Amino acid sequence: MAEYKPSDFFIGIVDFFAILLPGSLLCFLFLDFESKIFGPVLPALNGDVQRWVAFAVASYISGHFLFAIGGAWDHLYDNTYRKYKTRRDGDLSKSVTPLFAGHPGYSDKIPLVIWATAFVRAKSDAAASEIDRLEADSKSFRGLSVALVFFSIKLAFGWHWWALLLVLVLLTLSLWRYAERRWRRVQLTYTYCLLLK
Repeated sequence: MAEYKPSDFFIGIVDFFAILLPGSLLCFLFLDFESKIFGPVLPALNGDVQRWVAFAVASYISGHFLFAIGGAWDHLYDNTYRKYKTRRDGDLSKSVTPLFAGHPGYSDKIPLVIWATAFVRAKSDAAASEIDRLEADSKSFRGLSVALVFFSIKLAFGWHWWALLLVLVLLTLSLWRYAERRWRRVQLTYTYCLLLK
């Protein structure tokens, strides 16, 4: 019988928070489109079981699209929050680079954080689990912010200005939380690399 490590479990958690949770939120926010899709375009849904299955499948598929679109947020993060934090607090990447520079397979075309994450995973399951939790938080808020962008467009077309204002506040908070969790995750990964070398 296979033995499961904590890191095996948290990889599933990362997938859940990065894909299923934002996807289900988007499907919930656009639930009123069900009657325009199922019936006129796709076969009509009969009963709660079919609706739940359709919701789960739609959540999974839309979650993957949100995840892909959310990649654009990474560029925004790199050019804003990361630059600000690096100037203010410094960045541990310069201390970590020498750990991998001499490795035969090392290439600066592969992001340093990928090397650092693989190193931490090989050295400590507990450290990898902590990093995975931060990554799950970061990707969850990234996906949530993309879903809120789509929802704000829907509200703008419907002239729901007070609801739109609330959604824009939530969008701003989600983007900030995504950036904060991403920065913390990367810096913690580098810190563990230095401690476990």
